[in-house]
Amino acid sequence: MHSTAHTMFSRRTVFVIGAGASAECGLPEGSRLKGDIENGLRFGFRSDPTGDNELWEILRLRENGNKDRLGLLRKCANDLARTVRTFPSIDEALHWWRRIPETVDVGKLAIAHYILKAERESFLAPNKQTGRVDIGSANDTWLAQFLSMVLSGLPQEKSSNAFNDVVVINFNYDRSLEHYLFHALQNVGLDKTAAIECIARLKIIRPYGSLGHLPWQTSKGGIDFGSSNSSVQIAPHIRTFTEQISGPNIASIIDAEFSEAELVIFLGFGFHQQNMELLEPIAASSRKKVRAVFATMYRIDERNYSAIEARLNDRLALSPKPTLVDLTSFQLLSKLRMSISMLAG
Repeated sequence: MHSTAHTMFSRRTVFVIGAGASAECGLPEGSRLKGDIENGLRFGFRSDPTGDNELWEILRLRENGNKDRLGLLRKCANDLARTVRTFPSIDEALHWWRRIPETVDVGKLAIAHYILKAERESFLAPNKQTGRVDIGSANDTWLAQFLSMVLSGLPQEKSSNAFNDVVVINFNYDRSLEHYLFHALQNVGLDKTAAIECIARLKIIRPYGSLGHLPWQTSKGGIDFGSSNSSVQIAPHIRTFTEQISGPNIASIIDAEFSEAELVIFLGFGFHQQNMELLEPIAASSRKKVRAVFATMYRIDERNYSAIEARLNDRLALSPKPTLVDLTSFQLLSKLRMSISMLAG
């Protein structure tokens, strides 16, 4: 038994976070993000584009007004806008266009632009007058339940142990988790340094990258939550599925975590083929430690449950019968808290 046995999560617990979880904080689900990109990238072939003027201006400035280059990017943007709806996610659309680097480039820039905009419009965005974050606005989201669970049983002086046995595999680009934890931990009495130390102990794996470090996470400046002028510098931090499977192997890192996990919780995860591939064992990998699997099925037709269950058992080697529930991420953590605490403690 670990030295942190008195916390709720004294057994290794892996949370797999999808867009449905971030949607609770006002961030876009996959379909909304695709819609934003589809409309935003429909640049007309006139001096005044018909798509997102702000996004076009970002491109124009980045390319120093180079007409040939902008003409190519306009065509690629329209190609992506025309086809993105065909695919279940923007990630899969970019995988389709992987041989056209300019299309992937425009797609990444659009992702950065719209996710930053969503952060800016989220109820977790700092108040424009006071600069304060309204922590209470997240009380009905999975974030508040997650923090409540990890702090359960801990005295304040042991706060740095809160995330010792918790891993988050976050398929989203936004930083709402880290942003919320930073402010919420200070709200419960930790000073800034202690909050940063606590969050640094939480292992977060991001298969598709993110919008970059928040200012308090780095000495090199960082990107403010919802920054209005950082899309260009953020785009390189975003990875496509193609880059993921050909670059440093994130799948092996995920596999190592699943092999140590005793509890796996899927929150707002859509079970898209591409994302499931990243979660599969590398070889005849042992995942025998897993004692229980929970997953939200909110807005997923129940006739898909048996196929999802089979995929979790067979391809992901998560052998316990999963608990699949038609609940939001917040509802799963609140309604099944007792079961989770009994299995994770």
